[in-house]
Amino acid sequence: MNISEDLNQVIMAAFNEAKTRKHEFLTPEHVLYASLFFGEGREIVENCGGDTELLKKELEHFFREHMPAVDNAEPAQSMGFQSVMERAILHTSSAQKETVDVGDVFASIFQEKESYAAYFLNRQGITR
Repeated sequence: MNISEDLNQVIMAAFNEAKTRKHEFLTPEHVLYASLFFGEGREIVENCGGDTELLKKELEHFFREHMPAVDNAEPAQSMGFQSVMERAILHTSSAQKETVDVGDVFASIFQEKESYAAYFLNRQGITR
């Protein structure tokens, strides 16, 4: 199973965002936030009627208010992040595709019931 170049860049940006903000964990919210700075992620949200700028602001507020900073730590993968990525891989495999892309991760985020990322997407009327 391969990861698309776009998804790889999104994951790296998400990790760097979590690290810069000194968050303990890399979460689906970091992945959603990072995806909004790349063409494929923006297109998905906009084509579904979402507002990428509003979504960025909501996620930034979420990071400030609900994710405390920690000192001297590299972000670890949260259980939510791991679940989202595993489901995206399974989704890709069941669709008989060879490459996991940003769209597969978005579809997987919607199945993460305890995810604020899914909550923020749903608030904008975006569904799987």
